[in-house]
Amino acid sequence: MSNGCLREQPPSPDFLKGWRIKLTTPPASATESDHFIYEIVREPRDAQGKFPNSQQMSNILICLCSTEEEVTALLDTANSSYTVFFEDSSSTVSTDVVVNKNLNPNANPAACIGIKFDNIPSGPDNNEQNKLVLDLRLTKSVLIGSVRIGFKAGNSSDIWMNVCGPLCQVPTPSRGILL
Repeated sequence: MSNGCLREQPPSPDFLKGWRIKLTTPPASATESDHFIYEIVREPRDAQGKFPNSQQMSNILICLCSTEEEVTALLDTANSSYTVFFEDSSSTVSTDVVVNKNLNPNANPAACIGIKFDNIPSGPDNNEQNKLVLDLRLTKSVLIGSVRIGFKAGNSSDIWMNVCGPLCQVPTPSRGILL
């Protein structure tokens, strides 16, 4: 995308607290969309197949718009969800996707108005999370650009910067000449 955002987090030694994010939908050629899918993978594993440098996710927050009302008008709560995949190949789906109005950085380091994928479950009996898929649906197409996505994982938290995502701006309709 030519709008200065990253579709995938570049490789780094710690993968930002052990997690790596990638936007898989819409396609790279899109400049606007009403549907965004993020794949978040836990890396790297040690020799025993565990994740020594990361903790399980509890919430993820996409910063969007400047008011709660704007986000509420955009979020399609009936069709937005997330899926958590665990080490034993099981998974669970949740529709706990809400408008975030909590600006406390202890709840999420992004501390912004936006869309929160909340109460992400941990795996039972040491069956840890290894992948999350966020499926965000909006009520209308918006422009794609650089957003901040904050996450809380156990006692650690961080922010992915410049990730491609939804902007609050609606595309301007083009005017054509009809013959």
